[in-house]
Amino acid sequence: MYYRMRFSYLCQMSKQELKITAVEYLNTKLFVEGLKRGKHGIRFDLSLDNPAECARKMKMGLADIGLVPVAEIPELNPAFVFGEYCIGASGPVRTVKLFSHKPLQELKSVILDPHSRTSVKLLDVLAEKYWKKDLAFILGENDFEKNSYALDTGVLVIGDKVFAIENDYAYSYDLAAEWIAFTGSHFVFAAWVSRIDLDNNTIAEFNSILESGLLQIDNVVANWELRHKFNHVDIKEYLTKNISYSFDGKKKRGVESFLKMAGFTSVSLFYK
Repeated sequence: MYYRMRFSYLCQMSKQELKITAVEYLNTKLFVEGLKRGKHGIRFDLSLDNPAECARKMKMGLADIGLVPVAEIPELNPAFVFGEYCIGASGPVRTVKLFSHKPLQELKSVILDPHSRTSVKLLDVLAEKYWKKDLAFILGENDFEKNSYALDTGVLVIGDKVFAIENDYAYSYDLAAEWIAFTGSHFVFAAWVSRIDLDNNTIAEFNSILESGLLQIDNVVANWELRHKFNHVDIKEYLTKNISYSFDGKKKRGVESFLKMAGFTSVSLFYK
């Protein structure tokens, strides 16, 4: 069960309040810290949601800016992908994994995390094009990862939920690491997207806000509210080695390659 937090910042410099939706997982805490603490002139209302809800709010026009799963971006119109930061991986990401009690070759089906279409699409791409494995996909419900399944059924789990179960299975496959081994490209799970055409000054200030959050890592590590449940997790290592925040050219090429492989043949991303 996820929770929501809302913050409002008022400033004379901005007449319009921007509605922002961002992912509530640990991998986004540094961005949220910047939004909470940064001294800036953007007036906004921030909600923290799971990835699917972020996408829904953007599609419904309930948010102006969102940290959107990349598989959802082609369905946003208009959609301006902007900024210097994202939630990506240049190696194992740790919190997007396929877990199983049997090796991949013996699996017949996978229960899918309902909170991330991107991870589901990534699993589909890997199964078809890299592993050459025909798997039946079954959409899970909330708390699906806590259930028991047949030995030939795997579970695709994302986000902080992974920390609770990562030692419960004999086999695990890190989807970011598998993608990189397959393509040589880095992977982006979510990017900052705007439904409105932001001016360069606003984009620069937003980048500055996010950058200020990345500098708050020690504070986030000390105060992460779930750390007492996951004593085995080196939070600083996860945030600095598993998550890659820079939205650079290699990641942009990875996004375009992934969307093409996932079947979005007419994708045209508008970068700002």
